[in-house]
Amino acid sequence: MRIGPDVSPYWGGEGSGDPSTVHALDAIIARSFMHRRLWLNDPDCLMLRSRETSLTADERGALAAAIAASGGMMLISDDMALLATLGFNAYRFSIEWARIEPEEGEFSLAQLEHYRRMLAACRQNGLKAVVTLHPFLSLIHH
Repeated sequence: MRIGPDVSPYWGGEGSGDPSTVHALDAIIARSFMHRRLWLNDPDCLMLRSRETSLTADERGALAAAIAASGGMMLISDDMALLATLGFNAYRFSIEWARIEPEEGEFSLAQLEHYRRMLAACRQNGLKAVVTLHPFLSLIHH
C-alpha cells in the first residue's frame, strides 16, 4: 500500500487538512518509522519547479531532503533538471511491471517509452539512474 499527503506549491495551508508542503513534511516524518513495513511513504509528488510556485529553493530542498532521508518514494512531476540545482546526483525510481505488462503477454509500448524518457532525462541532466525493480503490487496466490 502507498500512502502520502497531498502537497501543493505553497508552504502552509489554511487549515490542518489543506494540501501544503509543510503538512507533507510533517506526515513524511511522522510515518517514516513504518515505511516499507506496512506501507510505502508516497508524498504525492516532489515540488521542485521554480516557476508557478511560491516555494523557495530552501523549502523545495527541505521537502526533497525529508523524502530522501526517510527512504520515501519521490514522484517527480516537474523538471528533472532541477535535481542537480538542489545538489542531487542520482534519481531513484521504480519500474512498475503492472504498467509494462497490464495483461499477461500484452506489453505497453507507451509505458516502455515513458521509462526510456526517464532514463534519458537522467543522462541529460548528469544524474545517475537508480532503478528498482520491486513491484508496487504484490500478488498473493491461493
